[in-house]
Amino acid sequence: MSAGAAVAGGNWRSPEDRPAGPTELKPAEARAASAALEYADQATAAKTAKLSLRTYQRTIARPHVRDAIAAGAVERLRRVTVAVARHAEAAVETLGAFARGEVTATSPRVRACLAIVEAAQRARTAEDQEQRLLQVERQIAHARLT
Repeated sequence: MSAGAAVAGGNWRSPEDRPAGPTELKPAEARAASAALEYADQATAAKTAKLSLRTYQRTIARPHVRDAIAAGAVERLRRVTVAVARHAEAAVETLGAFARGEVTATSPRVRACLAIVEAAQRARTAEDQEQRLLQVERQIAHARLT
């Protein structure tokens, strides 16, 4: 059957004939993607998205919805990295003030500053790994197309 051939119920298009570009999410898909980013539990996410559990599972399994969820997760990771880095700068300044004797260094304050600096390092490493993974996935996808 050729692409665009008339069939009962309208024109049929093979998956290869569909545009490869980003697909705009429908409202239910957008709700499902948002809920998937917010909740680890599928039942809670489905309820929040106002979908039945099975419909939610089918919705998030669609490639363009999976891509939107992945993009949202990357953006969330980026925002967290920026926020932690901002706080890490303040923590380093505070540690410097402790070292210079400008501020009394209590054990909980020092531990809190060190924890923020370590979290910033881990967040940056996670973001770097995510970017590398995306690059590898793009290369694999490109290799499959050629």
